[in-house]
Amino acid sequence: RFLTAGNFAQRPFLYIDGDESFTKKGIEEVIGAEKSMKRNSNDDFYQKFIAIEDYANFNSFLQNGFSVLYQSNEEEKGLVSWFVQDETDFQRILVIANESMPTEVVNKQIIEGKSVYNSEIIIPQGFNITKKLIFENNKLLEVNTFIEEKLCFNELKPAEFHIFILEKI
Repeated sequence: RFLTAGNFAQRPFLYIDGDESFTKKGIEEVIGAEKSMKRNSNDDFYQKFIAIEDYANFNSFLQNGFSVLYQSNEEEKGLVSWFVQDETDFQRILVIANESMPTEVVNKQIIEGKSVYNSEIIIPQGFNITKKLIFENNKLLEVNTFIEEKLCFNELKPAEFHIFILEKI
């Protein structure tokens, strides 16, 4: 939902019926001989998923803006970041993430994701971070903060992400 109007934006979603209550057939049988991941009750994930969806659905900036890659994973450490901005470029949303998944199945082998350590993101000239988006009470809320030069992260766990709002000075 935070990849808007770019080459890969608004791509189709595939929601898988995890308990096969509708399809009466396991997804493994439909798409091939896949290794089934163990089932997990992860309410925290679903609450964050719904909070992000709600925030994006009611945010005109996200609906009308476009995404620009800021820092790619060229060093293959897992750290990526991108902006969502609009034509005026007065405000930007910065998303920073560890693109490594907590657990991934590759060629029927389970691979554990890796954390990213001691990372820095330089804030572009002419901008300051004025807000951070946090999860609270099952909602994504904007909290005032002020950061001028750079963001430092001691550790970003697999699939961990942070969202900031930047404003032009």
